[in-house]
Amino acid sequence: MSTLQDSFLAVSFMLCPFFIFVSSGQEVATVSFANISSETPVVRQTSESQLMDFLTTSANNTATNIADCNLAIKRGNKNEIKAFSIQIMQEQQAMMTQIRSLASKNQIVIPFDSFVKRNNTLAKLADDGGFDKMFLQKIIADLEMNVDKFRAASECDDRWVRLFVADALPVLEGQLSKARSLQDGLK
Repeated sequence: MSTLQDSFLAVSFMLCPFFIFVSSGQEVATVSFANISSETPVVRQTSESQLMDFLTTSANNTATNIADCNLAIKRGNKNEIKAFSIQIMQEQQAMMTQIRSLASKNQIVIPFDSFVKRNNTLAKLADDGGFDKMFLQKIIADLEMNVDKFRAASECDDRWVRLFVADALPVLEGQLSKARSLQDGLK
């Protein structure tokens, strides 16, 4: 890319920071941004669209899990639930760092609008004995979805994503197993 093009992109980004400029690709995808009602066309190749979907979904699910665990630490009734929430929170914060790094490396902007909408479920629950059960139901459903997404991403074209998935998938599977075990203990 020439210096003139670089300057144009830098100035354009400063004037309109919600546009993403991508210099290569065949397919036009649409990206929605939080707090912006319009949609911006982005040029991406199909494999890049799949990568963007994986990273965006993973980031939103991870952010939701972190927020849910933070709430479980405050509202949970059993010490096992609180300890488990701390473990998940720490492991998923590390995963979030890697997801952000991969997104940055691939010039992908992750909108967190769906995270904000999804995270209201547990916050509405009262501080009663049912919180632990609802938390485990929600975290199990989220972890099952994450495990499925990560298994599918293990076939990704991007080598760095495959390495990330190879490290993160056993962690997610362990969290899911522990959550199911805790749920069985509440019955």
